[in-house]
Amino acid sequence: MNEKMYDNFLQPLKNRPDLQPDQEFKENLRKKLTSMDQEQKRAIRGIGKHLLPNLLTAALLLIGIVAGYEVIFTEKHEIESKHSTLPEGNETKQVELTEQKAKETVGIAFAHASIIYNGGGPEMGEVFSYKGKSYRYMGEDFLTKEKVLAYLEEVYTKEAANRMYGAMDFIEYNGKLAQQNRQMSGNLLWQDAEIASRKQLNDQSWSIEFKVPIDQGVSEPFRIYHISLKYEGGWKIDGSLPFSTKNSGDIEADQTQTFQLNDEQMIVYKAFSKDLNESHLEGLDPISVAMLYVQAEWEGKYDIAYALYTDREGYVNWTKEYDENIPSSDRISREQIPIAYAGLAEGKFIKTGDFTGYIEFTKSGSKKGFQLIQDEDGIWNVAFMPMQ
Repeated sequence: MNEKMYDNFLQPLKNRPDLQPDQEFKENLRKKLTSMDQEQKRAIRGIGKHLLPNLLTAALLLIGIVAGYEVIFTEKHEIESKHSTLPEGNETKQVELTEQKAKETVGIAFAHASIIYNGGGPEMGEVFSYKGKSYRYMGEDFLTKEKVLAYLEEVYTKEAANRMYGAMDFIEYNGKLAQQNRQMSGNLLWQDAEIASRKQLNDQSWSIEFKVPIDQGVSEPFRIYHISLKYEGGWKIDGSLPFSTKNSGDIEADQTQTFQLNDEQMIVYKAFSKDLNESHLEGLDPISVAMLYVQAEWEGKYDIAYALYTDREGYVNWTKEYDENIPSSDRISREQIPIAYAGLAEGKFIKTGDFTGYIEFTKSGSKKGFQLIQDEDGIWNVAFMPMQ
């Protein structure tokens, strides 16, 4: 990564007298980067050609705050790093996954994904038209698939990095990598996330529940996300990280549709639709899984909807073959879906057992429920007959 790219933004970190939490420093940096964001938005309106997404500011804010407050290695972490790769034949010593290390890894992973989703940084390439859509070349450090994957694999597992790449709709044009020229915005404050619980699955993997504050735009103050971390030459994210609880307005949608998936949900939905592989759902919260199901039902893609049902033993009510033979007259209509699931995206997930729960939401003044079941692999799926 080109270090000069962020040198001006992170200059204040070099002058810090210590590495202790400094709320005034943190707030000043937040205000400075927010101010830069406003200037960038004015430039977008005036020029329109050189798009610099506001999530880049969020990513820089994340890097700056986490680097100065949480992510930067303390003396203890430096000592661990020095001894984490001591050769012993062909083996290396595995670093313990502490809560601090888990938060640090998630923070850096979010920043990496933000930069890739938004063109590769401030030095993103020229904008051009392709098949009626606006595209932009990636920044100079990310002009090939290999460079993008290498950057993602610094903090994502190889499998997760490849899934992310496949879901980003990259194209190669004139020998250079490009992506659609759109803005990915977010309101999840991953730099302030706390660990609610964590569970070690084996020597190489953990499942961690993060409590992530929400900046604005929704009634709830935070969301809960389950993130898998796996040791692969270091602790890495084995899945995708949510960007936002709301849609940025850049996702194309049918005008008759009264609900929309947010950015992260749409990316996962597209990837899952291609191969119905549940690995795309890893780390996805129950509300997002429910929204994917509603989207599939609304599109009439019942094979996708069925793939989102639970396969937990004892909870499967009918086979895929039976589902394929259900007549359309017995299914909820396209027109009824927006009415039936109104308020689902703003609902609250309530656990009722070790692997069961439901989304409580308000529709037409009355409370409704949407049931989900967590399968043995830790992924949330839709319960058969989800509405209650």
